[in-house]
Amino acid sequence: MKKASVKSLMAMFAALILLGSLSSCNRGYGCPNNFSMNQKAVQVVGQVIQSVTQP
Repeated sequence: MKKASVKSLMAMFAALILLGSLSSCNRGYGCPNNFSMNQKAVQVVGQVIQSVTQP
């Protein structure tokens, strides 16, 4: 697969995961209401995004 199609596929997958987690109230799994993130989680996500987007 080409790199651009892999990136777009990963972005679509991430969007679906986010949409699924935010719509869990309707399925009885509980509503996500604590959207606070600690600094370590933000750093890890930033590093993962950098490693994925490097050419």
